[in-house]
Amino acid sequence: MSKFKIPVQTVHSGILQENAIMLGDKSMKRLKIPAHGIIHLSFGSFRQEVTVIPVPKADSLRVSEGLARRLGWRGRPVLNASYSTSSRILRLVR
Repeated sequence: MSKFKIPVQTVHSGILQENAIMLGDKSMKRLKIPAHGIIHLSFGSFRQEVTVIPVPKADSLRVSEGLARRLGWRGRPVLNASYSTSSRILRLVR
């Protein structure tokens, strides 16, 4: 399980649904996350099943405004990310 810091960007809810995240190709390769796969996103006690949409030439995690609001994220946080391939959980920690 690899870990690294990843910047988070919020996108308009009309562009991205709350059950999907956009992740840069480089980050997906480093974390070994399958493209267009369904994984669990975990932050503190929050956990939700999401679909991963790959984004070429991006090195950030993009989430909808609604999901960012539910998670209590303001601005552009940089979080520690780790992914467990066996349980398919993307864990984010401040």
